[in-house]
Amino acid sequence: MRNYYHTLSEKFKIHKHLLPFSNCLIILFLIILPYFLFQGKLFIGGDDTRLFYAYPKEYLINTQFFSWTNLSSFGWNFSYQSFLPFVSLWTILSEIIKSKIVLGYLSISLPLILGLIFFQKFIRELIIDKEKHEPEILLGSSFYIFSPIILYNHFVNPLIPIWLIGLIPALCYYFLKFVKTGNLLDILKGIILTSIFSFGSHNSPWVGGFFIPITASLITCLFLFKKESILQFFKKFFIFFGFIFFSQFFWLLGFLLAFLSSSSNSFTSNVVSEAFSTDFARTILATSTGTIIYPLLNLFHRQIAFDYGLSLKEIYQIFYDKTYFLNFIFIIVLFLGILNFRKTLLPLERKIYLVLLVAFLVSLYLFTVNIGPLKALFIEFGYIPGFVIFRNAYDKFALGYTIIYSLLITYCLVIIKKRYLKMNKVYLTLISLFLLATLINILPIKKIMVSPLQTTENIYKNITIPQEYLEFMKEVKGKIVSTNNVLSVPYGISLYSVIKDEESNNVYAGLSPLIIFTGVNDISGGLSFNYAPEASRFEDAIINKNYDVINNILFTRNINYVFVTKNVPDEVKKSYLFNLEALKAQNEDFISNITDKKIITSAKGNYELYSTKERNSLISGDNLTFKKISRVKYKILIKNIKDKQEILFNDSYHPGWSLYLVPMPDSFNCQKPNNIADLKTTECRQENAFFEIEDLSFIWEDPVFEESQTVNNQFSNKWIIDPDWIRKNFDKKYYKVNKDGSMDLELVLYFKPQAYFYIGVAISIITVGVLIILIYLKRK
Repeated sequence: MRNYYHTLSEKFKIHKHLLPFSNCLIILFLIILPYFLFQGKLFIGGDDTRLFYAYPKEYLINTQFFSWTNLSSFGWNFSYQSFLPFVSLWTILSEIIKSKIVLGYLSISLPLILGLIFFQKFIRELIIDKEKHEPEILLGSSFYIFSPIILYNHFVNPLIPIWLIGLIPALCYYFLKFVKTGNLLDILKGIILTSIFSFGSHNSPWVGGFFIPITASLITCLFLFKKESILQFFKKFFIFFGFIFFSQFFWLLGFLLAFLSSSSNSFTSNVVSEAFSTDFARTILATSTGTIIYPLLNLFHRQIAFDYGLSLKEIYQIFYDKTYFLNFIFIIVLFLGILNFRKTLLPLERKIYLVLLVAFLVSLYLFTVNIGPLKALFIEFGYIPGFVIFRNAYDKFALGYTIIYSLLITYCLVIIKKRYLKMNKVYLTLISLFLLATLINILPIKKIMVSPLQTTENIYKNITIPQEYLEFMKEVKGKIVSTNNVLSVPYGISLYSVIKDEESNNVYAGLSPLIIFTGVNDISGGLSFNYAPEASRFEDAIINKNYDVINNILFTRNINYVFVTKNVPDEVKKSYLFNLEALKAQNEDFISNITDKKIITSAKGNYELYSTKERNSLISGDNLTFKKISRVKYKILIKNIKDKQEILFNDSYHPGWSLYLVPMPDSFNCQKPNNIADLKTTECRQENAFFEIEDLSFIWEDPVFEESQTVNNQFSNKWIIDPDWIRKNFDKKYYKVNKDGSMDLELVLYFKPQAYFYIGVAISIITVGVLIILIYLKRK
């Protein structure tokens, strides 16, 4: 076999540097690719905005550090701290690379480059005589990163999990190295990559889409391995992933606590809610209509594209429907591998192959679902707590399926070489057809990735953010204090806002970027109401021109400004983003009936900012002064309190919001107050502090008036302050008695889950510290 291999290598000049040289060419292609696709414009928008690639510093300051966020909605508890390492590093990179276009394009190329490199490293750990199979490893990795499933599912929808393209193979590679060598340094490398690229709970469905099939396969194939090997494997598994698990506590602790929280403002509580469970079966029945044939051809489900009019539908019609027959080479390679693996592979390789084959069959089922009676079985899985995150099975299992299929197909190529090496023409024909099909599949890459906005034909999503918009954002930031909310008009059905490109009708359509650029939260669509009944009430009021209801909702929700975008293209207005009836009602009459006066107009008149008819305050109460310290902390001073009185906090209700009594109530420092006479409330200039040392005390300190906290206006927070209770339970240093017998109090309103973030950071640091010490001791 060895002589045949070397003869073939010499005949076709397969050099030992084939893999590095080919990788360099592919990496160069991937770096150039975004410039070809997007032609000097930013590729942004969608559910995660992608704005943090171009504006990482702004994103870091306004969204990343806190456990409470108001990103294009009322507040909720979500551990965005998982973004911290990446956005911090990207911010540093942005100081070196000043071009936002280059930064944005690097974010598109880098996941695929990491996927190429680490997939090859991973598969090489699974092949015993890997040095002989560089061409097969190269073909398998190309099959992976250029899979139309990957390109469509992870780039057309610009989601954060694109980084899993490289992270999952990287983690598997370092784990296998640790299993083989016991080198703790591989754990440290895994921790570093996981911390930078995991993005925490955002990625959990896609991570599960890979590890569920792999776990099912390992359990099924346990009988193939000796007891000693199994015990050694699981021992190292728990060591490796145990360190990974505890190293991620800087975000994971908050995520777990949010998962256990019963609050409606917890992201994870929505995931396990009855509404999500009810929606699970309906979604599966509606979307799981494909067959196994297209996934076996390494193509995305065709039927879904046609059922829902996805942009992929046109690509099938003009391209894949005419070339799909070439992809049958993948099925041929797969079945040749299955038929010949016993004859060609070494005993350990046969076991690895069987594990991959079983994982592939499980993944094919989970990705396709529509497989006879097994579809009903998948629906039953919806009763497992948390499994509803896989309700879009065709999406959530796509990446895992592609990774496992690519690993299996690479092994099949190795089997084919070993089986048909003596039959040079057969081997070369199979390899050539495989390469041809892989390359042909990426020809429509521009059509796949540069697709129109959903339900439009001529509106694309690559834009240059107009200078007019950026300058207007600076003015808004100077005019509006971040304790206010803003209504974005036109008001849509989701959380999205629209920014039109200056030179074309292309648009940014994604999570409203107002908070990223200004630190001020806006309400941009129905989902901004966190699925509250008020969303439909507000939309109905717009349609019916019931301005009293609208103004009442604006007031109770602390919406004190209206931001109007006037240049949204007509085709976008007719898209899925808006209710046409509600959009038509958002006219000049609508603006005049909900606003008081115009405050700012942009340079070209495309953007306007108004104040509302009646203004509210984030925190209100009699004789109350407050100051914002950060998104999770406010200082409150109440003077001359004699009897019980209310404190209203007009942000989303969550039991984590707690009041703490502060000694020396006359120490409150308030600069440049903004009086709101109607509410007898004074707001001081905010401090914008990320962290104060006293925040740590809230970990163990008991809050006050906890039992009196209730839901106000069906969404916000209310406490009853009782001065008599304070007299009975606290020393006089905690309050000041006035001559008339009234009392002055200073309180801190703090979001207690933020304190758990600091515990999580400590656990992460200790975990990494212990690992580094162990590495040092082992080397010494």
